[in-house]
Amino acid sequence: MDSNKSIHRFDKALAGLTSRAFFAPETANNEDRSIEITWTTGATVFRSSMWDGPYYEELAVDTQSVRLDRLNSGAPFLNSHDSSSLESVIGVIERAWIEGGEGKAIVRFSSRDDVTPIWNDVASGILRNVSVGYLVHAYEKVREEEGTPTYRATDWEPMEVSMVAIPADSAAQVRSAESVAEVVITEPVADTVLEVPVVASDNPAQQGLSLETDVEETKVVVSPEPQGGEEVNQEQVRSEAIAAERTRTAEIKAAVRSAKIEDVFGDKLVTDGVSIDEARAAIISELARKEEKVTSLNSIETVTDQRDVMRSGMTEALMHRIDPKQKLSDNGRRFRGLTLLDMAREAIEADGVSTRGLSKLELAGRALHGTSDFPIITADVANKTLRSGYENAARTFQSWARQATAPDFKDVRRVQLGEAPSLDKVLESGEFERGTVSEGQEKYRLYTYGKIIGVTRQLIINDDLSAFTRIPELFGRAAADLESDIVYGLLNANGNMSDGNALFSTAHKNISASGAAISLATLDAARKAMRKQKGLAGRYINVTPTYLVVGPDSETSAQQFLSSAYVANQNSNINPFAGSLQIIVDPRIETGAWYVMADSGQVDTFEYAYLEGEGGVAIETRMGFDVDGMEIKVRHDFGAGVIDYRGMYKNAGA
Repeated sequence: MDSNKSIHRFDKALAGLTSRAFFAPETANNEDRSIEITWTTGATVFRSSMWDGPYYEELAVDTQSVRLDRLNSGAPFLNSHDSSSLESVIGVIERAWIEGGEGKAIVRFSSRDDVTPIWNDVASGILRNVSVGYLVHAYEKVREEEGTPTYRATDWEPMEVSMVAIPADSAAQVRSAESVAEVVITEPVADTVLEVPVVASDNPAQQGLSLETDVEETKVVVSPEPQGGEEVNQEQVRSEAIAAERTRTAEIKAAVRSAKIEDVFGDKLVTDGVSIDEARAAIISELARKEEKVTSLNSIETVTDQRDVMRSGMTEALMHRIDPKQKLSDNGRRFRGLTLLDMAREAIEADGVSTRGLSKLELAGRALHGTSDFPIITADVANKTLRSGYENAARTFQSWARQATAPDFKDVRRVQLGEAPSLDKVLESGEFERGTVSEGQEKYRLYTYGKIIGVTRQLIINDDLSAFTRIPELFGRAAADLESDIVYGLLNANGNMSDGNALFSTAHKNISASGAAISLATLDAARKAMRKQKGLAGRYINVTPTYLVVGPDSETSAQQFLSSAYVANQNSNINPFAGSLQIIVDPRIETGAWYVMADSGQVDTFEYAYLEGEGGVAIETRMGFDVDGMEIKVRHDFGAGVIDYRGMYKNAGA
């Protein structure tokens, strides 16, 4: 055996290292939900082995020490190191690398609905912490201070990366699974070897580590040198150690099964290395604990926040008054038929305040300005109806324009990359020539739009629900209409782009020479013009027409022309455009004009954006100062701009 190496038995496991591991919110890409993370900096952490006692662990973070094959093969991105179900996989590691002594990676989040709130919090910088699970294959002893050694992992393998709510500190690192195995440590030691068995487990709680009833054998740990010239029978020592460990494991498992305790409990006793007597004592304590738990089940009482229940039920009852098609739960049915003033009284009394002797005006004022939940209930109803009106309003531009987010109200600059340069032939022993990528630039910005409405005590006394329902719903529709006005206003205005030419112009080769109705000839001309568009580097980009955007004046003719109901009896009668274009109708299209648009996924056209973290119209409430009641503020942060002209074609119409 090499005198500079010893094989020590450590708790080799997936460990949660969270020091300085974090997301980089500024790298978030909302289109594919990808973001850059730093998953390790190699920070020193405190560990403890049941064989060798406490020690410090460092991670060598360089390309020679870290095995990145597993991460770069699509390793999972988990929620809090939970590998017990597929729902815990919230993303995938797209690429991992080492840079400047740190482990970095690109993570792509799942598009599942349950992952969307997590992604939104990550992109907005609310969730930042990540933790890496890894296996160590080899350590190097680097120093020892006050009896505690420090080992550096010189050969280790990241297995998964997880998002965590709170990172563990250096003195309390969390391991996501436990198993015992050999780890080579480079240090001067005596030249003898003792073999100790390794125990594995099939318990699902061990997060994927296999478990067998039999014990595997692994060479580990150093034994003292023989004294007095006495030779040690290595084979006998090995056999006795293995036999003793098998006996301990078998007796512990048999005792656990006899007590009818879950196998996971016995697996932990085996892994912890306890003796048979200690295991029996632990089994007796576990049985006592289970009996006490069963005895106390009848006295368990579920505690529910009654104010939350009341708020939910009142909101549900008010929404049912607005739309009777919305179903009522038993909780909501308790408040069915109550007026706003009745609900105000119940909310005040739930707050521990007596309403006896209060007039209607005093009751309404106390409900709005006191500490009751009534303002929360009415604000919740107003918000629900606002969002309903906003989401139900038609916004036809969403089909052909691309949605984005902006972090602030500064100019949003979108770089329009040209196509890659042509590839040149490389002769034998020849050099590769460098190419460039052309780029252009357009910009737009967000603006804030809004309005404030007041909810007075009189409205509550009159049981006027419109202040909380109809008016917010109309504001929601108004916000959606505002978006359409802005986008189609830009389309109709045909303003100049950064190159000094109008959006639709002969210079851009995306406008007909003269206006004409929709026909085979005019659509053919539009398609040819789009197919022949060239990128910034002068090469064809082969744009495919997808949408036919028209106003009400051209809707019928567009439907007739693109209909596939007519069956031709000769080739000259075939309409090649039938069913190939999707018709979009909006009353904001100027009279007679029609447009052919490409899908924004193929080539940029228009882009519209919301403030990061908002995603549309929002509502805020406060107790009124100018209004004797409550004020509801509707706020909408929105902007839109033209990104590229190549995916659009205009005909002024007949």
